[in-house]
Amino acid sequence: MLTCVVYLRIVKKDIPFIIDVRTMATEIDLDRAQTILDYQFRNPDYLIEALQAAGSGLQVTGGRPLAEVNKMLAQFGDAVIKVVLLQIWVLTQLSRGMLHAMRSRSENSRWKGFANELVSRVGSKDSLAAVARTSGLDMCIALNPSQRGRVAAPAVLPATATAVLAAIWLDSLHSVEVTRSVMAVLRLALGASAVSC
Repeated sequence: MLTCVVYLRIVKKDIPFIIDVRTMATEIDLDRAQTILDYQFRNPDYLIEALQAAGSGLQVTGGRPLAEVNKMLAQFGDAVIKVVLLQIWVLTQLSRGMLHAMRSRSENSRWKGFANELVSRVGSKDSLAAVARTSGLDMCIALNPSQRGRVAAPAVLPATATAVLAAIWLDSLHSVEVTRSVMAVLRLALGASAVSC
């Protein structure tokens, strides 16, 4: 039995209890998450880490300690979203012959504002939470044991969505194409077309 010891502070006393990591992983339902993402992980530990809500109890995955559950992956995921969206934006603009407009100082400011707005809208907490809900990823999150049987809190959803994208980026060996295809499956990048300049 694969277990880890977790300590809770209850009434000013440390009380150890055991969590079966294999059970926790099946509660996450990795198969369902991979089906939603249309991506098979080579290293499922990335996905397990990404789907951990604060207080879920998992402290180690893949031999690595999880200091802040999925927060580090979520922060990295914010950068991954920016890289993917800006690559789409640059390639789209260059293919439309916008290189000349980018060279002009006044136009450069306008395009920089457009890029920032694109990233802000698509990578917003509301957008990411909606993606987690509509895709069904919210049902795959390992919650705090006191929340089991409930739906994930709205604040958990954006962090989980970005952590999942970071997990895909890492698992795919930093493939922008793979990450972009998962974002398309999740309909995350579709918000980009709604932004006008």
